[in-house]
Amino acid sequence: SELERQLDAMRQENERLKERLKSVSASPITPGKERVDESCKAQPTPVEKAKGRLFADLECIICRDLMVSPATLECSHSFCFKCIEEWLTAGNFRCPICRVDITRSPTKTLQLQQVLSTAIETHGDESEQSDYAARTKEHKVWEQRRQLDRTKLEDSIGSACQQGQQFLDIASRWSTDDRDRFQTGVSRHLSDAREVYCETTGLTKAWIQQAHRDQLDIAMRNLKIDLGGEAEDLPKPADLIRRRLLMMSRELVEATSFLDRDEDLLPSEDKDLLEERGEAAKSLGLRTGVTTDDL
Repeated sequence: SELERQLDAMRQENERLKERLKSVSASPITPGKERVDESCKAQPTPVEKAKGRLFADLECIICRDLMVSPATLECSHSFCFKCIEEWLTAGNFRCPICRVDITRSPTKTLQLQQVLSTAIETHGDESEQSDYAARTKEHKVWEQRRQLDRTKLEDSIGSACQQGQQFLDIASRWSTDDRDRFQTGVSRHLSDAREVYCETTGLTKAWIQQAHRDQLDIAMRNLKIDLGGEAEDLPKPADLIRRRLLMMSRELVEATSFLDRDEDLLPSEDKDLLEERGEAAKSLGLRTGVTTDDL
């Protein structure tokens, strides 16, 4: 890949500079030459320039740091998996870079992670390596917590099924109490666990793609999602509904008007603001309750 070629070129240039440094160190230093050497020190070396370009290419636009466990969107832009999950959880359904609508979950990119690991190992200084290791450890803890939440919910759902409890059906009309109960339950879960919770009602990706227009309308009413008005640049209503339902499982905040949401945050939105929005959303944490408060 292009990044791997850059790494190889940097290694070769680094070796050439080492040889050059040895020859310079062995040569006698004159006053004039010393002044020239001091002037050269003020300029970044080719290796430093190449490292800067490489690290810039591997930077997550959300946290402004090297990506950790990178995940790629359908538009081909990549971010830290944790960063893009928090971006989606905060209700932002457009790519932070190109603003293209996000209709599928981010996909982890193992090859890019390998390039990142090689880059930080071969070209990162001690401080950079230590910082990256700490962020990687933090990310693993976050992923373990996500998996634990999903496992707990799956166990609760399995227990409810064994007890013969019935779940809501997304294709049937729900009462006001049913809609409120679902909103209360779904607001307590993030990412994978939230997706599992939605699946108990039959709200799966396959159902969304295959459902007829009247079924989609019923689902939107059940989930309290109001599309509001339409604009010329929006896709056909059925496509808009499908996209909105596909992202329902990624959104933490209560579903309200899709078109009235502020999705036009700048790509340079900093990490502190994202974390602030994420923590505010997490404060909604409730217990689950598709058909029972015990889930």
